[in-house]
Amino acid sequence: MILLLAQAAAFAPDIAISSRSRFSDDMWHLDDIRPGCSRGDYSLDWGFTVATGRFTDPALLPWLAAAKTLLWSAKVDPRRGEGTSMMARS
Repeated sequence: MILLLAQAAAFAPDIAISSRSRFSDDMWHLDDIRPGCSRGDYSLDWGFTVATGRFTDPALLPWLAAAKTLLWSAKVDPRRGEGTSMMARS
């Protein structure tokens, strides 16, 4: 568990996700809102409810870091031939 927390902390928590959000934020507000969409369509609230509390609770930090890393890596390094990343699709 300690190793997982160290690995999660190693990913720069202050890296910019958008013009308004950082990796460590509990709410990500994404840029490039398309016409007809609301800001809420481009926001990710990491503090959603799970069976044991909230996804942002300390016991779930390794899972939170993994989920954020997965989504962010899909955005910045999409698979070859995928065209647009899944975070850019509507």
